[in-house]
Amino acid sequence: VGTTAASSARFIPIAGGILSAACVVVEGKELKKTVSKINEGNPCEKAEQIRSIRDEMDKFPDSSVIADECRRVFEIAEKECAFF
Repeated sequence: VGTTAASSARFIPIAGGILSAACVVVEGKELKKTVSKINEGNPCEKAEQIRSIRDEMDKFPDSSVIADECRRVFEIAEKECAFF
């Protein structure tokens, strides 16, 4: 049981990195959908969509925070996994 737990623990940072990458992909798709909706609507609807996005910008983390987190996950994975 101990070796299974230790073996599984090595892959936790990798899973975290994969999850982070998946989140970035999903957010990118959502942004693409939003831009498409803006392009399809009339100018008033477009303006409202842009205002809505502007009002929510403070909810997103700075890209440097995301990059640092990804770097940290990969450093942990490199230290804990022999195949990196």
